[in-house]
Amino acid sequence: MRYITTSAEMQKIDQMTIQGIGIPGMVLMEKAALKMHDMIVERFSTKEKICIVAGTGNNGGDGLALGRMLVESGYQVTIQVIGNTLKASEQFMDQMQILLALGIPVCQEADYEEYDVLVDAIFGVGLSREITGKYAQVLDEMNQSHACKIAVDAPSGICCTTGKVLGTALKCDITITFGLMKRGLLLYPGSDYAGEVLVVDIGFPQLVVSQYEPEVFTYTKEDLCRLPKRRNDSHKGTYGKVLIVAGTMNMAGACYFSAKAAYLCGSGLVQILTTQENRVILQTLLPEAVMTVYQNEKEAKELLRKHMQQCQTAVIGPGMGQNSITEELLKIMLMEYKGKLVIDADGCNLLRKLEMFLPEAKADIILTPHLKEASRILDKSMDDILKDPIRTIREYAKKNHVTFVLKNARTIISSGERLTFINSSGNNGMSTGGSGDVLSGIIAGFCSGGLGGSEAARLGVYCHGLAGDYARAQKGAYSLMASDLLEYIPDVLGGK
Repeated sequence: MRYITTSAEMQKIDQMTIQGIGIPGMVLMEKAALKMHDMIVERFSTKEKICIVAGTGNNGGDGLALGRMLVESGYQVTIQVIGNTLKASEQFMDQMQILLALGIPVCQEADYEEYDVLVDAIFGVGLSREITGKYAQVLDEMNQSHACKIAVDAPSGICCTTGKVLGTALKCDITITFGLMKRGLLLYPGSDYAGEVLVVDIGFPQLVVSQYEPEVFTYTKEDLCRLPKRRNDSHKGTYGKVLIVAGTMNMAGACYFSAKAAYLCGSGLVQILTTQENRVILQTLLPEAVMTVYQNEKEAKELLRKHMQQCQTAVIGPGMGQNSITEELLKIMLMEYKGKLVIDADGCNLLRKLEMFLPEAKADIILTPHLKEASRILDKSMDDILKDPIRTIREYAKKNHVTFVLKNARTIISSGERLTFINSSGNNGMSTGGSGDVLSGIIAGFCSGGLGGSEAARLGVYCHGLAGDYARAQKGAYSLMASDLLEYIPDVLGGK
């Protein structure tokens, strides 16, 4: 698990490390500069010309220290300082005095087209105002350069809490951020401006981080160990039975993707409940599943009540359509089902009508809407949701006792507690039909294996994105399909 900070949280951690623990700010600055120096030495030769563009705050001080170290290592470095040095931070001036003592010059103007690498050390994580004037002009000129652009801690112009562009911002290839990941480097559009993000340790004590525990976290590959272990003395009943209530005429694919993903993620048995028209195609595509079909609403309700008592986990909604049968089946599950229940797609679209049943529902409910479906559930516009998605879904989850999975470019998950999950895996190739159906099955499979709804949702979303990343690496983003996600789930779970 990796914490993700806001600007304010990171500033508190930095301040407590220096003032409360007593680690000097210059020690942290030197460590930060050394980490950046080592990364640049690893990736760039001394033949490449480097320009460091430094502001007059502590971020600029990091840049001055980096420039000194690169000069000492034989690199061709120009250090440009922009801003009023009369208002410079104390640590910036300390670094400036070191440069002067070593005879390393600084300048106020530079032609960025002359350089192979541009280092942005203008603003740090604390920027909250829009960039204008000379700073905006410098960033625009840097953006026009074809040089590789590296940000110190954060790209100048990006809000490190929201990811929003503050007037203008530098589009970077690499961001080297210190201590912990910042929300604005993970959320869009900030993620696009950050490029490849490298989180480096510069010595913030774990005691301080835990004292100011950030409210947001993400998972990495190390968290795959959270998945339940398979037992040697087991049988199909050991790993649970999943009920997939999905698909209508001409929508067998949604049912297939969800059901197969549940199998691939460890479920012992998958029971499908769908319309009569889907029988042949699903039996052909997935003979491992147990098939039950209905021809009318009365039959569907009877069969649902029969099968849901035998299944510890259920999915309802993929490819079902917004019709009376879907609504009635969802109502039954909200009122009567006692297992873990994933409500997806058209189940989410109809949930607003049945919201009164949520507080008294007996199931462990996981909602998996994309942004448009979430706007129907929340009765808010998509723009309003995106203004503060974390608080919005946290409040809804707490009020209705559900786990809310807001699917988007960066999926956010809340069960109503203080800690909120933001997913860090996945890519734009996954913006394709059937991708969400696969996710519903992954979460159900993990629930079936013994995970609680919240943990299954977090690990499910992370593994879903990781399968997409593996697929993109082999097939490219343009050609990625939902079936490719299924293909790479075994690689994810196998630890490749």
